[in-house]
Amino acid sequence: MSGASKIFVTDASKPGTSATHEKIVEKRFSIAKKFGADFCFDVAIPEEREKFIKTVKAETNGTGVDIVFEMSGNYKAYQDAFEVIRMGGTISLLGLPEGDVNIDFSKNVIFKGITIHGIIGRKVFETWEIMRSILKSGLAEKILEAGFITHQLPLEKFEEGFNAIKNGDGLKVILKP
Repeated sequence: MSGASKIFVTDASKPGTSATHEKIVEKRFSIAKKFGADFCFDVAIPEEREKFIKTVKAETNGTGVDIVFEMSGNYKAYQDAFEVIRMGGTISLLGLPEGDVNIDFSKNVIFKGITIHGIIGRKVFETWEIMRSILKSGLAEKILEAGFITHQLPLEKFEEGFNAIKNGDGLKVILKP
């Protein structure tokens, strides 16, 4: 709704958990496509990761993407972000990694001239107003219709909500007091 021309979404399945490839495709990628994602990739599968990198390069004429929102805190996701970002692009880091992250600043930041924003690297009141406008222009209805919010439960049933997320059946759970 803000004018992105191509949207690439990645996630990483974890076999033996509730985040299987099938669940990610069925739940997360189907919602992502409803919200405008052009391509979705399970980067835990080596062939999918390779396809992701190749597709970004092909779809951007080798330039790379303008902006990356990294929300997992996964070290491999950081590597992928630096690989697909264009020169002069922006990376917003919202995921929280454990420990130190090894980054080649010369190659990936300085020579590419990219901007990196942390979780509070935004203009709070300005972005609230932008989001309010986007929600009023139809995004709120789209969120509700798309099934993005999978559970609405009373606060007392918080364990049920956490279990829904844990077993892969819940995307966004709202707990009401």
